[in-house]
Amino acid sequence: MGANTYKQIKNELSPDKWVYENLQSYVLTNERIEDTPNIKYVNMDIKELINRIQQENGKNIWICGGANLVNQCVKENLIDEYQITTVPVILGNGIRLFEENSKNIRLELKEIKEENGLIMGIYDKR
Repeated sequence: MGANTYKQIKNELSPDKWVYENLQSYVLTNERIEDTPNIKYVNMDIKELINRIQQENGKNIWICGGANLVNQCVKENLIDEYQITTVPVILGNGIRLFEENSKNIRLELKEIKEENGLIMGIYDKR
């Protein structure tokens, strides 16, 4: 995840308990922060990090982040499945999830989930 997403989770959404405590998390950041058993703070290219993680034992890699991290992954063609959650808030402005100059990527809807008023569309690349 990106540093902004990490800070939002840690400071606002779940300040008392790390929500991904059963998973190994990686936070892309320029800050020097000491690793914990469940969180590694890294300052490297996202493609290099994903290649390194793929060499380790485990299952899928889940990217949790905002527009900056997502667009880096899109540019490097690192995403196989998109899980896009719609939050029922109409914003007057904000940061686009996908850059205007992103290439067209055709997706196929696999599943729709609803939880706590949020709608998640799960898509595979065609």
